[in-house]
Amino acid sequence: MNRSIKSPSQGRAINTRNAIIEVAKKLFHKNGYKKTNTIIIAKEAKVSVGIVYSYFNDKKELFEIWLNELLSKSDDYFYNQFRLKEYDVELSLIIKNILEKVSDEFFSSPIVYEKNIPYVNKTLSIFFNKMENLFVKACNDTGIFIKNSEEVTHIILNLIYDYNNDLKNYKGNKEILKNKYIQIICSLIND
Repeated sequence: MNRSIKSPSQGRAINTRNAIIEVAKKLFHKNGYKKTNTIIIAKEAKVSVGIVYSYFNDKKELFEIWLNELLSKSDDYFYNQFRLKEYDVELSLIIKNILEKVSDEFFSSPIVYEKNIPYVNKTLSIFFNKMENLFVKACNDTGIFIKNSEEVTHIILNLIYDYNNDLKNYKGNKEILKNKYIQIICSLIND
């Protein structure tokens, strides 16, 4: 049963709702889904838990807002990066920018590594599928056509995930490691 949720119309209420969203996004990114709850969100946003629930059904709703915002940012970012090809920017630089941005924005969060939460697993699976579609669309819209794009893009996002895992434990030269990942991703796109 869904309950009625406030849709703020006054400036102060809109600011409160937006502040709650911003705090939730930071906490999900920093602490993961499991360690973030509405009590912590309310405390960090300097509002009561009741205020949080007056704007949102639960933390799942806030989590989905964060993921949808990441998708929107990714869509714009992928498109803008691949458009650089029109200005003869090397594909390796474009991929480097994408690798670093996606790593910083998402793969650095503990959420990506939370495996035993069915809701998170299902939601992230949908998120990654949408991200793959955005990557392919950005490539196609900018004249970069990838053979077997669905499969190749799936591999590319998994490589970015692996790159982030490797960075945590790798003792060697991390710049060389990053460059090798970039080379592999570029070769997949150029294949």
